[in-house]
Amino acid sequence: MPWYVEEHFRVVLGGNTFIDTPTLLEYKGESLFTIERQEDTGHLAISFKINDEHGRHRASVVRNVLHLNEHYVGQNPFVINGKVHDWVIEEEGTGKLVCAIRQKEAAKPAELQVSVNLYTSDGQLVSATPDDINLRGIIMRRCTFERCRAGIVIGPDGAAALGRS
Repeated sequence: MPWYVEEHFRVVLGGNTFIDTPTLLEYKGESLFTIERQEDTGHLAISFKINDEHGRHRASVVRNVLHLNEHYVGQNPFVINGKVHDWVIEEEGTGKLVCAIRQKEAAKPAELQVSVNLYTSDGQLVSATPDDINLRGIIMRRCTFERCRAGIVIGPDGAAALGRS
């Protein structure tokens, strides 16, 4: 049975819903999570960087596919568990959750559900559990952002803005 492509996309990140919002979280001018529809399959895809606690780039998820930074291959690699449309990336050895991505039927009522524990390029922890997003002590829970350029924007001065057009 082919996947029905929704007219409007809906993503849940950390318990917050983003509808037709291509940048879920922008931090100091950088998009941390970017959403796009894959032209060949119609599936919704997310892209983001995976940095270590010092802000060094370890890997990237690009259109739902993990790409390792060649400098980190073999150094605290990742383990991927799950199925094609419902998978988890953890640090090998520690079992620490890096991200969990659910797509299609596994993500209902959204097209994509994402939980992460990541660091920004300046080493700030971004924790998005199934219930909330926590970045620099700013906790977002059960919010809906619709048709925004960016859902949550943290500026260079640390000030937060919601629903930027």
